[in-house]
Amino acid sequence: MVELIRLQGIAKHYFMGDSVVKAVDGVDIIINKGEFIAIMGPSGSGKCISGDSLVLNSGAPIQIKEIENKIHPTVLALDKTDYKIKPFLVSNFHKREANNLFEIKTSSGKKISVTEDHPFFILNENGINEISAKNLKLNTFIATARKIRIDGSNQYLAPLIGLSNDKSLIIANSVNLVRNTSKDLNFNRANICNELNIIKGTYDSWKLKNNISLYNFKRIIEMHGGKIEDYEKDIKLTALSSPKQVKIPCYTSPGLLEFYGFLVGDGNLDRDGLKITNIDNSIRERIFYLSEKIFGLRPTASVKRLALNSKVLLAFFSKVFNVPLIKKSNNIMLPPFIFKCSDEEIAGFIRGLFDCDSYVSNSKKEANIVLASKVLISQLTILLLRFGIVSRYSEKIKYVSGKKEQTSKLYYSLSLSGHENLTAYKEYIGFNSKFKKDRLDKLLKISANTNVDIVPCGSLIKKIRKESGVVLSRKLHKKLWAYESETIHPSINKVKEIIK
Repeated sequence: MVELIRLQGIAKHYFMGDSVVKAVDGVDIIINKGEFIAIMGPSGSGKCISGDSLVLNSGAPIQIKEIENKIHPTVLALDKTDYKIKPFLVSNFHKREANNLFEIKTSSGKKISVTEDHPFFILNENGINEISAKNLKLNTFIATARKIRIDGSNQYLAPLIGLSNDKSLIIANSVNLVRNTSKDLNFNRANICNELNIIKGTYDSWKLKNNISLYNFKRIIEMHGGKIEDYEKDIKLTALSSPKQVKIPCYTSPGLLEFYGFLVGDGNLDRDGLKITNIDNSIRERIFYLSEKIFGLRPTASVKRLALNSKVLLAFFSKVFNVPLIKKSNNIMLPPFIFKCSDEEIAGFIRGLFDCDSYVSNSKKEANIVLASKVLISQLTILLLRFGIVSRYSEKIKYVSGKKEQTSKLYYSLSLSGHENLTAYKEYIGFNSKFKKDRLDKLLKISANTNVDIVPCGSLIKKIRKESGVVLSRKLHKKLWAYESETIHPSINKVKEIIK
């Protein structure tokens, strides 16, 4: 055998808190030509969380096992040089069987399944340190993300591509469009009719008086080397036997995402179009405004419901935004492009959804939202971090009455509590609902207090104070004592005040 590689006494040890992980310890190895070698060892190179764990790929949550099939994927991860979350290119992907997994659950409801050597970050008198999962104990504080920065922008929706397979959608006032396009692309009548199986009289009518379907128009221009996207600005859509013309947005916008939030919260799709059920006048006025501005349609109003009976909108939201036609509340989830949107657009979506489905406490400094979709709640947790809003997750059982027998159903809740979280919500997102807006303003006038986004750094504060030799006033020392004794823990803003 031809010897290619010889290693002797190779060792790689690294510290994880008080423990030493011996990834490689005194290894001798010879690799001959033609041999295939796999080296297995403790986690530390990406082999330490379960395949269904969520990571952020271009800002959108996906299961880490899906990374394997992506080309040049990037994920958000911790940069240990400055402890900020940044995008990194995935350089290697490993998967293997694990005999034992630890499920780690925080008091805020976050959960993750990891191998015993998976590292977590803690803060003690020695600063930021790592600790393996097997060494974690109850009531240990571990670091989690408090803000995720995404350089988002408005997203191209390619709506005509998504809608073009629906043969019921018609291009409004399309005679001139067909005539002009025929000249520009030099349409061949005989070829079109033969290859696309179109009756010649039908083809001729599209240039004289009848409107053409989006489906057929796309087929004809693609046959002549054109693209349907090039005609987006010229097209308004109607449906068979419907006179209502609808403007179709080609890009996301804060208003469109806010309308989508209303639809997700209090709306539903049916065979006629979409309905939004809400009795709050401030919200209804906002829906009227957005409907006319974005789609050129005015809803039909009843006491409780606003209706947009348009099959064009039905197709748009079901095919572009993936809104379910049945059991929407259980199955709704955000399409991946939402996570690439700008902060202003994300704020619009959250505002619309929270206008509909959230509850703002009258006395407790808290707002919460309860939904039937676990996936959507998980996605909301990530979106709120765009604004530095840390939420708490919990599960609730609700009972459905009005039937012969009471039935229970599992729901999922997010809670936004504490002065800092609610202040951030008001500043970056806010409400349209005057009732909820007034409630939030009232809560924020109550003396500030938070126990959500905390920094358990009492021992480190004590160490720094002693080593610095700084003499503190009795009043300030009394205040610091509560933190140093870890009776309470400071918020991030309190830590900044202490540093000053």
